[in-house]
Amino acid sequence: MKTSQFSVMFTKVISILIVLTSLLMPCASPSPVDAANYIITAAYSNLGTASAAFQLNGNATAQPGYLRLTQKAAGLWGSAFRKQKVEMPANMAFNAYFTFKLDASGVGSPADGIVFVIQGSTNTAGGVGQDLGFTGINPGFGIEFDTFRNDDYGDPNANHVGIVVNGSCNHTASGLPTQSILPFTLANNILHHAWIDYDGTNIQVRLANNNNRGTSTLVLNAPYNITALFGANRDMYFGFTGSTGGAWEENSIYSGYFNNNNSLGGIDLSTNTYTSGPATVTLTATPASLAGNLSSQVCALVKDEFGAVMANQTINFTTTLGTLSPATAVSNTAGLACVNLNGPNAAGTSTVRGTHAAGAYGEATVTWTTPPPPSPPPANNPISLAPHGAATTNSYSPPAQPVSIPNLQILTAALSASRVAPGEEVTVTASVANRSTVNGIMQVKLYLNGQEETARSIAVSSGQTMPVSFTVSRSEPGIYSVYVGGVPAGGFEVNELADPNMILYASGALILFALVAGMLFITRKRR
Repeated sequence: MKTSQFSVMFTKVISILIVLTSLLMPCASPSPVDAANYIITAAYSNLGTASAAFQLNGNATAQPGYLRLTQKAAGLWGSAFRKQKVEMPANMAFNAYFTFKLDASGVGSPADGIVFVIQGSTNTAGGVGQDLGFTGINPGFGIEFDTFRNDDYGDPNANHVGIVVNGSCNHTASGLPTQSILPFTLANNILHHAWIDYDGTNIQVRLANNNNRGTSTLVLNAPYNITALFGANRDMYFGFTGSTGGAWEENSIYSGYFNNNNSLGGIDLSTNTYTSGPATVTLTATPASLAGNLSSQVCALVKDEFGAVMANQTINFTTTLGTLSPATAVSNTAGLACVNLNGPNAAGTSTVRGTHAAGAYGEATVTWTTPPPPSPPPANNPISLAPHGAATTNSYSPPAQPVSIPNLQILTAALSASRVAPGEEVTVTASVANRSTVNGIMQVKLYLNGQEETARSIAVSSGQTMPVSFTVSRSEPGIYSVYVGGVPAGGFEVNELADPNMILYASGALILFALVAGMLFITRKRR
């Protein structure tokens, strides 16, 4: 009987050990994730809920789960373009993926179809006519999904795709390629998947009835020079147009993904996930007008599609005049990424652009006035000769002129966090005021534990107060005091993180110790 009780107790202890071990194992060895997540220009899995990101024109409307470009009625057109432009690369390469449904159920002959469009003119573009809503978009590049045969346009049939440009779907006039052999009928009221990829030389179009790019059908592969079409312009809207004529169908777009380069080689939701990058980058320069020998602070405010600020986003800055220091900045918890623009030491206007890698950008201008001339050296006092040739100076000297000098002071300093993990960034923010009647520049220094960490120069106009921010991090656990100039900002503590494997080992050791102790106790009791 005692042996049976011991066996039962031993089995229970082993079961508990197995359960505890299974609970602890994920802490030390997380399961690998096969799919990769990529930040791209725009990732909209549901265009019905993301409709606020698009400018809807003509008969286009937002519906639950999709954007409807046209209804089943004659003579309609609609377009939907993303509200913000995107900065494209020099070779205009891009990847696009979207799902669409062309519903001709209950009608005789369907018409006319949809066009995926890239254009740099306006997000209200589009028009009525047999050009699938693409009318008047010049310059413009598109891929048409055409469901009606216009013989005068050189259409091969009533179910084809093709390259269209400059607001016209006339293949006879353009001579651009089409493909009439498709894996399915376009206007069959089934959700279709389309991929459009451009590497700077060749345009490729794929179609499928699922989201697996690898098993899709390549229906069009043709050379085309999109760069030449748009000239020097690289700032583009992307979106869709659609229309009906004497015949009709409902033209709808359900999801849309776009990346402003070809670095991924294509978008494939069957193996990866995608997240939208920033939607807006808004630049401000302070001051926006100053002497050419001073500096202005240029800040980019980074936000997502819903207007929420985005931290940890890298913004690259360029300028047409002056120099930037630095040329790249990362947005802080307030969504701000700031750099200094140093004047050209002459009069002129700088146009500063801040761009995110996903294509969102913003611009600000700074006007430089002619710098004041340098102060002349003091004039030598006139000299006269005294009797016997001894040199002496006249006793007269002009009265001293009052000189205004900048009076810049650090008013406040604060930290974004008081306790962080090793390597986690802390943002230090201070305000600098200019109490004088002239503009001035101050070198603001950041100190950690009494040691100078970094410094930056900030220009503050007369009577103004300007923010200045720093980002610091420490990997060693401890407490760090922070000063901006002579103003205390407080301190932050870097906590030492416990190693999950050590937690597992310690827990296992305790369980094993309890198991051995229990077995010894039972053995002694049997004796």
